[in-house]
Amino acid sequence: MPQAPMSPTDYSWLRMDRPTNLMHIRCGLWYAGDIAVGDLKSVLLERMVNRYAVFKQRAVPVGGGWSWEDAEDFDIDRHVREVAPPGAGDKDAMLAYLAALFPEQFNFDIPLWDVEVFRGVTGFVDEPCTFVIQRFHHAIMDGIRYVQLLVHLHDFAGESADALPAPVGRQASGGMITAGLQGLRRGVTDAVDVARHALWSTAHLPQTAAAHLRHGEFASDLAVLVHPSRLIDAVERLGSVDNETLNTASELARFAVSGHEPHTAWSGPPSIRKRVSLVDDMELARIKQFGKRHGGTVNDVLLAMISRALTHYLAEQGAESVDEIHWMVPVSLAPPDRDLPAELGNNFALIYLPMPLGITDEEELIAAVKERMSRLKHSQESTVAFEIQKVIARAPRPLSVGLSNLFASKTVGVLTNVPGPTEPMYLAGAEALGWFGFVPTSGDEPLGLCIFSNNGKVLVGVSTDAARIPHPERIAELIKQEYAALVD
Repeated sequence: MPQAPMSPTDYSWLRMDRPTNLMHIRCGLWYAGDIAVGDLKSVLLERMVNRYAVFKQRAVPVGGGWSWEDAEDFDIDRHVREVAPPGAGDKDAMLAYLAALFPEQFNFDIPLWDVEVFRGVTGFVDEPCTFVIQRFHHAIMDGIRYVQLLVHLHDFAGESADALPAPVGRQASGGMITAGLQGLRRGVTDAVDVARHALWSTAHLPQTAAAHLRHGEFASDLAVLVHPSRLIDAVERLGSVDNETLNTASELARFAVSGHEPHTAWSGPPSIRKRVSLVDDMELARIKQFGKRHGGTVNDVLLAMISRALTHYLAEQGAESVDEIHWMVPVSLAPPDRDLPAELGNNFALIYLPMPLGITDEEELIAAVKERMSRLKHSQESTVAFEIQKVIARAPRPLSVGLSNLFASKTVGVLTNVPGPTEPMYLAGAEALGWFGFVPTSGDEPLGLCIFSNNGKVLVGVSTDAARIPHPERIAELIKQEYAALVD
């Protein structure tokens, strides 16, 4: 049987599968009226299955890696099926059903994806609707390409390019960072090498700034020795937010020297069971207006809302207050375009985002979030992170799993913000009324937040570990409250 080797960045997601955290992309969509399942299968065959070979292929281990192998007995009826709505057939029942799917592994004897269709579901809109659940293994593609694929599956009233998602990420650039990648490949686990980059960057600071570091208050601050990331903060503040070299070095050094995520209410080993909730009915235009008034982007405002919500959540749990938590954030390495690559695959990096907590003043909070995002945008951390991911993927499995767990232990979870279409869209003739996703997490991460914008609305899929955060609906409620408090 012909086989196509998987890239290391694709099979790394298969190696990261574990019962407590499976590497699955999950999405829920609801449509006006009924969708004939036969029509849906026809669309999927024409625009997905027959166009991208991976949807007819199964994953097989070969030597130390994995390959895609044609499934001789491919049958779309095994992947697309109509299911009776669970329980009361309403929104809560569907979210509970989705949560129950989290520990359900794919059958590796067939291609790693499936679609379920539910008719007459209530609670998402005023009238009963058709609800569709899609699941794909992350080895097939990343989240940005999944959104592109969803766009290709749907029809639009016009053929405007505005229907496509806005560009996310950026092309990898050259310069000092590219030249240094060879060294990072050799010494990715050596924090000393990364720290040298940070020290080298100080040589390019003004002489007075360097003297301030040598003789000023930072030199006598014992806390720097206990918390090395504070030294990086000090160096970082001496440079402008658009200093790419300094920002890249400081962000990598911060990640290298940071310890485990601080112990708080959600700390501890994960369980197999998961919980999910949904934030909906947020208006993109109002978020934009608030951002303009305060000099921030839509993303800055959303992160500020989440920061305030999690600050309140931890306070309600009686947890010791923390001033910062950390997320893994996916960043695409190339802007999406109309033509997806034939092999789909993963072309993104996971970068390290510090989120401030406990800031009550909205102006101060927006400014703090904006500065952190600006430094990440004006750096090449994503380029270097992608190279590090390739090193991890090629490493022997015990080392690969250990490094993945090490990186995950530094974060509370995965936070993604994916822009969707800006126009109404239709699947098999039915108008899409809304959609949301849930991100996979790894290691002991207890929380995933998937922000998704679509046709003027912003939704947030909240997924949590049932043992660590048993009531994700409370986090969803707090995000809604912060949205109302800020935009109103």
